Amino acid sequence: MVKICKSCQYRNIDAYHYCVKCGKPLEAGVAFLPRKYVVISEDEYKKLKGQQAQLGTLQQNFKNLQNNYRNLKNQNSSSWGSRSRDWWSDFWTEHGETVWFILGALIFIAICYGIGYSCTRCSNDNDDYFVKIVQDENTGKYGLYNEQTQIQVLLCDYDTIIHNYSSYYNFFYTRQNGLWGVTDSLGQVTVECSLDSVRSSSKRTDGVLVSYANDKRGVLSNYGQVILPCEYATVLWDYHPGTYAYNDNPADYVGNIIPAKKTANSQWELFNRQGERLTANQYSIVRQTCHPDLIKVSKKTNPYKYGLVDITGKEVLPCLYGYIYNFSDDRSWIQIGRTRRGITDDLADDKWMCINPQGKVQFSFPGNYKVSDFNHGLAAVIDKDDFNMERTAKVGFCDISGKMVIPMIYGLHWNENNSYTMPAFTDESEPRALVSYNDKNGYLTTDGKFHEE
Repeated sequence: MVKICKSCQYRNIDAYHYCVKCGKPLEAGVAFLPRKYVVISEDEYKKLKGQQAQLGTLQQNFKNLQNNYRNLKNQNSSSWGSRSRDWWSDFWTEHGETVWFILGALIFIAICYGIGYSCTRCSNDNDDYFVKIVQDENTGKYGLYNEQTQIQVLLCDYDTIIHNYSSYYNFFYTRQNGLWGVTDSLGQVTVECSLDSVRSSSKRTDGVLVSYANDKRGVLSNYGQVILPCEYATVLWDYHPGTYAYNDNPADYVGNIIPAKKTANSQWELFNRQGERLTANQYSIVRQTCHPDLIKVSKKTNPYKYGLVDITGKEVLPCLYGYIYNFSDDRSWIQIGRTRRGITDDLADDKWMCINPQGKVQFSFPGNYKVSDFNHGLAAVIDKDDFNMERTAKVGFCDISGKMVIPMIYGLHWNENNSYTMPAFTDESEPRALVSYNDKNGYLTTDGKFHEE
């Protein structure tokens, strides 16, 4: 059975009392119920989340006890029922009071905490969740409606509401009178509508966002705690590993070191997630490294020579290197010396060194190799710098200790448009690295076996 909304003709589930699309009542005599709410602190909110997790554990224990009871009951009716009855009688005599205590505690906790805080997950397009953005068709304003409790948790007072879902926290970005704020899925306003603009990263489970006010940038948590005030011209965010952007489009990766500039022409300063400045040093170039507690930097006195700064502000690697890879599997490649200009360039003195997050060299390779990031503990090693021009270049894989666990006997995987695919074990259920062998394209699995396409 379905309920068809008389206002917008949307077909709703029979159990709903309000239209999912427009928020109008589906039954005569049903009206929106405004809900009063209070803003709670982050500590209080986390405490409630912890109580919900504790409830889940206790509920699971309760289910386990029920399963044990059913199993014992089945055993009691089996051919050896006499023996199980004796066992159950002994068990109940010895543990009966404990079982009753646990059951009573479970029921009490479920009544106290399970009802009010079981609806924190939300989504706009998945019926598994039940906090929806609704619109008042008379005013055109937006609010939030909880389909499970049938209560409108946020009144339709906002010009725009945008939803942001991450693994642990759920927030809605609200706009009112041209200014932005933040509301959680319980309808609690955590940041009043006072910001010119906001940008957030759904990959950060702690809900950090860059805020804009009067053309200045700052960093806030979604609970409203100020990490950096809106006093900076630029705050650095990364798009994806290996690429970067400054502030307009935060994306998948954001580390624990936050670089910021006071003005467009000033040097970068480094801050931690508490807004504390890490070091008195300033840097001309900064890049994220895909390690949350490390950032790549370059100084004005030695441009385009890079080093690494850790979360304490210490330079774990001096600014002496022309190239530093992003970290993966707690390893990064750095290149030193003059880069080889060809396979006959005997004057080149470059080499590849592999370091750990503390900046310690783990092993090295000569410079006539090309290397790739580690994936599943393995990195490709290719035997020519100009491998993209030579179809005869050989490929092998080393592990994080530098041992060549897959010998250098494979070729590059060449495509129809005369391009190659960089060999790497991509994150799949069965990681594969595209290579060729005996002029036939195929792939390697992490056990070193070649599979022809």
